Amino acid sequence: EEEEKDRLSDLPDAVLQHIMNFMNTRDVVRTCVLSKRWNNLWKHVTTLSFSSLGKVLFYNKFVPKFLANRDASTSLIDLNIEVYGFKAPNLTRIAKYAAQHNAQHLEITTQYNFRGMPTSFFPLMFSCHSLTSLVFGTCVSNPPIKLPKSLFFPTLKTLHLFNVRFDGGIDHHCVEPFSACSVLSTLTLEGYSFCNDADTFCITNSSLSILKIWDNIIFSDDQLSSTCDLPFLEEVNIKILSSPMKYSVVAGWLQYKRVRGERQREHVN
Repeated sequence: EEEEKDRLSDLPDAVLQHIMNFMNTRDVVRTCVLSKRWNNLWKHVTTLSFSSLGKVLFYNKFVPKFLANRDASTSLIDLNIEVYGFKAPNLTRIAKYAAQHNAQHLEITTQYNFRGMPTSFFPLMFSCHSLTSLVFGTCVSNPPIKLPKSLFFPTLKTLHLFNVRFDGGIDHHCVEPFSACSVLSTLTLEGYSFCNDADTFCITNSSLSILKIWDNIIFSDDQLSSTCDLPFLEEVNIKILSSPMKYSVVAGWLQYKRVRGERQREHVN
């Protein structure tokens, strides 16, 4: 019988690496045993995907070795990681690596509670000026992650947070975390709460156009500040598990946009 030809290995490196971007990173590394041609292809993938669920001991050793051996000149486009039982230094190492290698899209699901999150994690994330999309949070079965009072992501366009707590400070009743995200266009909040005495949520952002609040059991329109400054808000999607709300505050935001838009048009004419 005619021997089957290895058509896969005939493909250009760029095509093979593109295919590998859709694989779990552990499986990507395994391709190095296929032939000499594959020895170093894994070092140049631009999408990394780790999940330590059920493999904690392995990933605590695998991740540092992988990051140390990956080609340092290759940018990191996407990083998707599920952190279950990771050692805290590994989470810090990943955040630092993402910042140093120009990560654009980052998705992290962690089981660390707000006391266990490494203190250097958020400053490292804030230093990642290439980041345009961030999905971050912890499983609903875990305590929520405590976030800083202000999130400073100057290049972030899409932000999805789930099961988090916003810190309003000791003497501040109002939480206003997004005003420093200067180009943010889409914000999704999926389950949140407040720290200390904070009881009002103020969303101030000069570029936000889409706001989604989902599955927040304790949510009520009393929490939303009527002074929210959202001049370009076009779409609001609120889906909650508690009693129905009147949406009066949300309607006020949209009316404010319409009135402001009319004034701007009158000014231009």
